[in-house]
Amino acid sequence: MGYISSEMELKNEIQVLELEQIYLGQQLKDQVYLVAEIFSPGNLLKSTLRDLTLTSGLTDSLAGTAMGLVSGIVTKRIAIGTSHNLVRKFAGVIMQLVVTKFVAQHADSIRTFGEFILNHKSRRNRDKIQK
Repeated sequence: MGYISSEMELKNEIQVLELEQIYLGQQLKDQVYLVAEIFSPGNLLKSTLRDLTLTSGLTDSLAGTAMGLVSGIVTKRIAIGTSHNLVRKFAGVIMQLVVTKFVAQHADSIRTFGEFILNHKSRRNRDKIQK
């Protein structure tokens, strides 16, 4: 920006500066949005969990625990049903804890057994198709 000698040059320079201000303001808004998106609680949690599962053997442990919890809850639902009996509810909770602990501790064996069953079943289906 040099010496401005006329009113027309002044208006042109003002327009250029206004456009630059709009452009820089939009860039600033985009950067603020990006930072807010990166540091949102959901994205922070997601990236933390991704880092944990990639850096350690936590994935298998989490999968085993999840399998245990789900199987325990299903067992409790089957055992109790819609009963309002306190003894039955207590027995359901005990069964849930036992099943959850057992499945979480033996998740690898259960997964291997499940894969064996699936492979055996698919092999039998292939043999039937080939006959």
